[in-house]
Amino acid sequence: AMVGDVTGHGIPQGLVTMAAFGALQTLRPLVQQNSKSFTPAAILNILRSTLVTILHECQLAMTVSIVKIDVHSRKLTMSSAGHPLPLLVRNEDGVMHVSPLTAKAQSPLGFEMLTKSVVIPPFVDTVHELEAEDTICIFSDGLTEARDNRQKSFQKNFIKTLRRLDRRYPPSVMMDHILQA
Repeated sequence: AMVGDVTGHGIPQGLVTMAAFGALQTLRPLVQQNSKSFTPAAILNILRSTLVTILHECQLAMTVSIVKIDVHSRKLTMSSAGHPLPLLVRNEDGVMHVSPLTAKAQSPLGFEMLTKSVVIPPFVDTVHELEAEDTICIFSDGLTEARDNRQKSFQKNFIKTLRRLDRRYPPSVMMDHILQA
């Protein structure tokens, strides 16, 4: 699973989004055929090299988070290019806890060009062990920065909403509940 966000709003941001989408659509058959070779970090490294020119030309950056879950081993492998980290929702002794997954801090795609950084370290993966009933929430900061009609941020309500979700529902239903909140 992947989520990304380009800085700002407008035509250049739409072009970068479409370029990223095109790059991912081109990679999709390769990733599906060789899923073990393409870790989240490997995909981010390819995206960085694919999008470097357009990000530089548009003076933009793009945050991306990629998560890969092996349902048999319950291992989650993730890499994040400056994107908000996915949240882990876990039942511990009857209490729902929500916490961000940990990962090595890594800069957004295009950040090196904007800051004229000479050193461009490759993206790396972080592996987490999951439990059978865990829920992973991957989101964009547009969700947590959303404001209600009183201009209150949704971020605190987002965590409360995640704690109260009935995880027996499919993800699409849980997503609808979050968006309604």
